[in-house]
Amino acid sequence: EQSDQIELFETKLCLNGWSLGPIEPNKFQGCDIVKRARITDSLIRHQLFDGVFYAIGSENNELACTSPIHGIRAIKGKDRLEMLICFHCHNFRGISTVGRFGGSFSSAPKELFEKLLSEP
Repeated sequence: EQSDQIELFETKLCLNGWSLGPIEPNKFQGCDIVKRARITDSLIRHQLFDGVFYAIGSENNELACTSPIHGIRAIKGKDRLEMLICFHCHNFRGISTVGRFGGSFSSAPKELFEKLLSEP
């Protein structure tokens, strides 16, 4: 929540999500970016993080499939966190400067993601 920079992404189908390589201009987790949105408004950032935290804590899914096309990147100083999210299969995987993580993810914030990614 205290990140200096927050970005949302819609990518082409992305099966990566376990590496934290250099940031590439037109890619997220090595996948081609279709849409992106930088989140600067503090109220929207709060809503977004509430939705993400709820989505991680409220879903109990054991599906093995994944076809993520959404992502989020948070940067604070030299630390970075990136998550690939599959709203269809209700799961996510992520990587940060601390390590890998992943799990179930509800579709609760999907509408907000899509709204923010559709704004000019």
